Amino acid sequence: MKMSKLIVGILGAGKLGMTLAKLGLDAGYQVNIAGSKDPAKIVLATSVLAPGAQPMYVQDVIEKSDIIFLALPLSKYQNNDAKWFAGKTVVDSMNYWWEIDGKTSSYYYDEQQTSSEKVQAYLSDSIVVKAFNHMGYHDLADGAHKDRVIVYAGTDETALAKIKQIIIDFGFVPYYIGDLHATSQLQPSGVLFGADEDMAGIKRLLNK
Repeated sequence: MKMSKLIVGILGAGKLGMTLAKLGLDAGYQVNIAGSKDPAKIVLATSVLAPGAQPMYVQDVIEKSDIIFLALPLSKYQNNDAKWFAGKTVVDSMNYWWEIDGKTSSYYYDEQQTSSEKVQAYLSDSIVVKAFNHMGYHDLADGAHKDRVIVYAGTDETALAKIKQIIIDFGFVPYYIGDLHATSQLQPSGVLFGADEDMAGIKRLLNK
């Protein structure tokens, strides 16, 4: 079933956020986007990098969108009130990066809990799916419709079906890896982090 009538909201107006916005627009989605401040500050960048995306305040993006992408620095997602996300499907596309997030990586993930599990714990009234984090923004921009795989994870079947369709609509091949604990393979130092591969390449990395 085509999901293109869903409204995509993106939190984060950096390189990843703008790339996701353009992919969504190219796929026929309505896209709302927010930076960290006044939406007027991203109007020019949006008009150049993702023309057609609607700059808004963060809370408005969440309220007016069906699927919310977190394309923020990992250290910033808790700056937003978890209650705003209640009932929403949230795509965690974030990664720890020490230059931005600080050198204490264990704050964001450890052997017991992945960063996405921590995001889900914070957004306890939302459904979190991990996707679009293992490939760099430049590879995302270049890889659409070239049999590149986007690996995704989560447990809610309805949400997973929506994200699977979005992956297809954005021009990629979906590969389901399991629940959010399985995303240790997608995080920095994980075997799939940085993977810009077709299905054969993904399965080779996973020894499948």
